[in-house]
Amino acid sequence: MKEVLKENHRWEDESEARRRVKSTIKEKTKEIVRKLDLSNVDIEDLTLVQSVQPAKRYQKTKDGNMTTYGRRAEALEKLIGQRIKSRVKFKFVVTKRPLPGIKNPSKSGVKPIDYMYPIEFIKDLNEIDLEWYKRMIENYIKGAFGIFDLSTTQQTGLDAWM
Repeated sequence: MKEVLKENHRWEDESEARRRVKSTIKEKTKEIVRKLDLSNVDIEDLTLVQSVQPAKRYQKTKDGNMTTYGRRAEALEKLIGQRIKSRVKFKFVVTKRPLPGIKNPSKSGVKPIDYMYPIEFIKDLNEIDLEWYKRMIENYIKGAFGIFDLSTTQQTGLDAWM
């Protein structure tokens, strides 16, 4: 935001200033995300802490199937090699591969439950999906500023082609 304010510290027309500020936010966001090197980040900075309870405690879907949270609890039991008997807190990171035993995994932008591994089970840091974290940062900025698209196209008339 500091860079955005530096570039847009004066204006005459408020609507033009709004357009320029929004455009600058888009440009700076794309620039920062492009330069972002998450490979140097401490794994603790990428962790998502969540509680997991036994699979049976999660309500079933309307059609009687296990919910995403229930499937994750079962997959975690397979991964850790023991039953989850009560609510347990895990530190997760988002990985490129889904948890073992998850059929038809989904990787939503907000919370990719099927791809969240406990950090104790990450053998290689290359397993972490750094692209997902970049998209999460982009989505956060889009939501914070009410921007639907980060592209900075300039609309031109037909006379620009002649």
